[in-house]
Amino acid sequence: SIEGPGIVRNYGELPTMVGEMAGGRSDRALAVASAFDVPGLPTRASDDIVTGMWKKLMANVGLSAPSAFTDLPIRDVVLVPELRQVIEIAVQEAAAVASAAGTDIHADETLQVLDRITGKGGTGANKSSLCVDVLNQRPTEIDVINGVIVRLGLEFGIATPVNEAFVAAVKGLESKYLSRTSDP
Repeated sequence: SIEGPGIVRNYGELPTMVGEMAGGRSDRALAVASAFDVPGLPTRASDDIVTGMWKKLMANVGLSAPSAFTDLPIRDVVLVPELRQVIEIAVQEAAAVASAAGTDIHADETLQVLDRITGKGGTGANKSSLCVDVLNQRPTEIDVINGVIVRLGLEFGIATPVNEAFVAAVKGLESKYLSRTSDP
């Protein structure tokens, strides 16, 4: 999170991944990873950044919106059994969409990522960036998180009702502070 001008706080010990969209580990990816890793931001070069991006997206699909509409840190969101159940459904929807998009990823893998993020050494102590946007009355990234799953779900004929509900809830929060224009 941004704590002030020039001050960024990293909440977790999980590494940031960088890589080539075409796959494989390149000298460029290794150099970028090293450049970030040296000053203390754990960064690794990935052989398959596309799958890594999907895993990260699915973690955000599950955690970002619930953190925003509950105003809870992400580790606390998953401790509410009813929310955990809905989060798992959102992730399962996202995994089905990812599979239809050609990425071999399963909901179980993403749920393991959620556990790493919200557990010891993860970023669970913070509120999601989407939550921080709502608290600071800024436009959120809901359209590029859950909204992407909804759009791709429509494209591939996959139902995404939980992701649709997450988008609607966040859009409702945004409507309190963002001016909306509508045609008469």
